[in-house]
Amino acid sequence: MSDYDYDEGYRAGMQKMREVGQRRVEELEAKLAKAEEAIGKRMPSLPLNQEQLENFILHHVHLWAQEFVKATGGDLSEVMDAEFEDFYVRLADKLRKEVLPKFEGAA
Repeated sequence: MSDYDYDEGYRAGMQKMREVGQRRVEELEAKLAKAEEAIGKRMPSLPLNQEQLENFILHHVHLWAQEFVKATGGDLSEVMDAEFEDFYVRLADKLRKEVLPKFEGAA
C-alpha cells in the first residue's frame, strides 16, 4: 500500500465521517425545531405593552381568586381585591428590596 493509497483512504474516511456528522446535526436541528415549536404553543407570549401587562396580571388575579373561592368559598370580587392587593404588596416589596438596590448609584 502506497502513501497515496493511505492518504486517499484517510480522506475518504474523513469525508464519510463529515457526512454522517452533518446528517446527525440536521436530525438534531429538526428535533430542536419541533421541541421549540411545542414549547412555544404551551407558553403564553409575554406582554409587550402596559395594557397587555395589566390584562395579564388581572387575568391571573382572577384565576387565583377563582381557585380560592372554589376551595374555601367567599365572594369572588372580594377575593379578587384581596389577591390583587397581596400581589401588589409583594411586587412593591420585591422592587424595593431586590431590584432598586441593584441600581443605586447608577446614572
